[in-house]
Amino acid sequence: MLTEVIETILAIPFGFVLGSLYFWGLWQTTQQLPVTRAPLRLFLASYFGRLTLAGLGFYGIAQGGWVNVLLSLLGFLIARSLLIRRWEPKPYQEEK
Repeated sequence: MLTEVIETILAIPFGFVLGSLYFWGLWQTTQQLPVTRAPLRLFLASYFGRLTLAGLGFYGIAQGGWVNVLLSLLGFLIARSLLIRRWEPKPYQEEK
């Protein structure tokens, strides 16, 4: 009983960490794509690495029930929203 409560309480921070790692990896990939010699290899390795990380993380949290999955998804989306604001691209301004 107590373990289930602790798992439920930790689901949002777990999802936040998972989302932060996922989107940080995506950001790093997009920064390296223009300068790498093998962009397709970098893209695919990053994609499958991030997909594996997220899939295993959500699979692990799913062992605690669907409520934990929803809460961790909420944490994942919170991380996404915060990182989008942090890394928001600046509008293009033409030089005169």
